Amino acid sequence: MGNLINIDGRYANVDAVENLIRYVTRTRPNEQRRDELYGYGGVGVFRYDTPEIMAARFNAVQDAYGISRRKGRRMVHEVFSVADREFGGLNCDMGLLNQIALELCRAYYSQGFQAVYAIHWDKEKKMHIHFAVNAVSFVTGKKFCTSVRGNRDRGRSFNTKLYQYCKMLHPETGWEWNQPEGYEYRDTSVSIRIGAIQQPENRIRKAVYFQDRETVPLLKESYKNGTIGYASASIIN
Repeated sequence: MGNLINIDGRYANVDAVENLIRYVTRTRPNEQRRDELYGYGGVGVFRYDTPEIMAARFNAVQDAYGISRRKGRRMVHEVFSVADREFGGLNCDMGLLNQIALELCRAYYSQGFQAVYAIHWDKEKKMHIHFAVNAVSFVTGKKFCTSVRGNRDRGRSFNTKLYQYCKMLHPETGWEWNQPEGYEYRDTSVSIRIGAIQQPENRIRKAVYFQDRETVPLLKESYKNGTIGYASASIIN
C-alpha cells in the first residue's frame, strides 16, 4: 500500500515556489540528482510549461490574492510512496505511472489548487511521487488546509486509483507480483528527456511579465468549464 506523507516545512519565503518546483523536477542550477527523475507534470499549468513558467503561474495566483500582504505559507509538499509490489502491478510501466501521477494531481485541482508532480526513484526511498502544491487557491484565494484527516483521505483515494490500474492490468490472475531476482528499476530502460520541452527565454519573460493578466483568468475559466490545463514531460522507452 502506498503511503502519503506531508513534508513539514514553512515554505513562506519569496523563493519558496521556484525552489520547491525546481527541487522536485530536479532542475536546480548544477543539479546533481537529475538521474533520479522519471517524469514530471502538473495541473493548473499548461502543456509545455517549463518549471520556470510553472513557478511563474503559481506566483501569479499568489500575487493576485495579495500573498505579500497576507504572508504565511506559499507551498505544500507531499510525497506518495509506491512500493515494489504496486509498481510491479503496473507492469513496471513508467509511462503509465506518469499518467496516474497526473490523475492524482486532480485531487488538489478539484479543490482549486495548482499542483506539480515529479516521479523519483532512489535506492533508499524506491519509487515515490512528489507533489508541489500551491498553498493559495486560484478560485477563492483561500489557503490549503493541511489536516490529519485530509491527508488520510487523500492517501486512501491515491491508493484506490493505483489499485484500479493494477487490477485492470491483471483481471484474471489478480495483481500479485513477485520481484524477479536481481530486478532493478533501471532494467525498464526508461529515462526522462531533460530539456525536451524547454521554451525560448523570451517566452519565459513574457509569461512572467503578463502573469497577472492571463494566468488567474485562464485558470478560473478552465476550472469553470471542467477542463484541466496540464503539462507533462517527455518520456523515452
